[in-house]
Amino acid sequence: MGTEGFEQYLKMGKLVSTPWNDIGKAFLEVCRRGTQEVMDITSDNLIRTADQIKRFGTATKRPEELFNFQKECLNENTTAFVGTLQRVGNICLSSVEELNKVFTSNFKDQQSGTYNSNDTFGGKKQTEKQRG
Repeated sequence: MGTEGFEQYLKMGKLVSTPWNDIGKAFLEVCRRGTQEVMDITSDNLIRTADQIKRFGTATKRPEELFNFQKECLNENTTAFVGTLQRVGNICLSSVEELNKVFTSNFKDQQSGTYNSNDTFGGKKQTEKQRG
């Protein structure tokens, strides 16, 4: 009957949709890890800030002690900021590497599939005139 082309469309649909499903899963995992890392960084920053506020409350009111306290806080915050930049950079690089690996492996598999969109149309061989 008229169902010869449907098998070809089903095969084409699998070749097209499967790589995107895998890429979507990998992208969601990258987003999950990134979100977890942001939450960890935020938690670290809040804990450090709360600790600094406690220490500020116990600091004496002499100017030189307050200046030393400010210097300590500035050093702590600068060190934490550089560490945060390194963590963010590492997460970005690992995410790009993982997504690149998924893209290349899935699309190589797709390209090595048996379906070639230039050869068939509706289950029939295309002529040069139909290809345009």
